Amino acid sequence: MGFYVGFMLVAQIFSGTQYWVEPPNILICNNSGATEYRVNKAVRFWEALGYSFGTVTKALKGNTSCATGEPPYDTIMIDIPSQDFNFGTHLGTTKIWWNTNTGEIIKSKIEIKSGWELSERIIEHEIGHALGHKDNSITGHMMNRAWTKGGYNKKGLRRQESD
Repeated sequence: MGFYVGFMLVAQIFSGTQYWVEPPNILICNNSGATEYRVNKAVRFWEALGYSFGTVTKALKGNTSCATGEPPYDTIMIDIPSQDFNFGTHLGTTKIWWNTNTGEIIKSKIEIKSGWELSERIIEHEIGHALGHKDNSITGHMMNRAWTKGGYNKKGLRRQESD
């Protein structure tokens, strides 16, 4: 059994492509083991593919969004796993909220299993979901659903390739 990096959609099914109108900010919750350094490294991976981001910040203690688990609009929030996280098979999961008429992503929440926040490709993979990319089964690909079979293959991930 391999570990999987999960993806969960929170909205009605939309047949088109999901996208951000404005570059999303990234908020790292204090309880998450993710560091600004590690998240910025993941952001650079996606920036090299043509994506833009706002600010990457570590939440201040008592941040309401992190306390409630509800990401702010225009933000990708990185947090600890919630109650519905599948600890048996997943290392991370991403929830996105979007306008079902237009496909515009309005917010996203990444949850990463404790102890895996600094691991290679986990945050990159989950940010890929937050940008609207789906899992695949291509060996060596960033979006491979199984971490053990994933890699840094970027085919189909460039911004102009996915728009």
